[in-house]
Amino acid sequence: MVEEMKPTSNWQLLVQLGARLGATIYATTSTEAKAEVARKRGATAAFLYDEGRFADTVRDLTGGRGVDVVFDPIGNPTFRDSLRATRTKGLVVSFGSVGGSVKDIDPIELGEAGSLFLTRPRLADHLTDSDTIRRRASDIFTALIDRSLSIEIAGRYTLDDVERAHEELERRHTVGKPLIKIA
Repeated sequence: MVEEMKPTSNWQLLVQLGARLGATIYATTSTEAKAEVARKRGATAAFLYDEGRFADTVRDLTGGRGVDVVFDPIGNPTFRDSLRATRTKGLVVSFGSVGGSVKDIDPIELGEAGSLFLTRPRLADHLTDSDTIRRRASDIFTALIDRSLSIEIAGRYTLDDVERAHEELERRHTVGKPLIKIA
């Protein structure tokens, strides 16, 4: 399976889980620092999406085929390129909208892009009972403890610094998870 991911707060786990399953992963990011983290986490290649050519780059890397799955947490700024980067009958998973919601999708676009499948999953629909939540949380926490998964820490903040933490997130200056210490 070939996947294309756009790094956001949960992207580091997605990249690592995909790499552990043997997927070839192409990551698109907003900064070179994030691209470097993506490569460290297992991405085959990582490049900037702000250049507006990531779909062409993905197509070049896959011999024109496109990827099987795109995980897109960015939303409106990258959505159409996500469609272009996906292979015929591939899947686009739109799971975030940090760049703004996609409000103008015409289903015909999915057909013209290669009979694509589009989903917008909600965590609540996949964590429907306490056993599932415990099992999935245990899998992740066990892998974090044994260091087979890791997460870059973007910074450590106090509640007094929470405004600065949000500003850094909004300016896309963070790589990884910001931690806020609550006394």
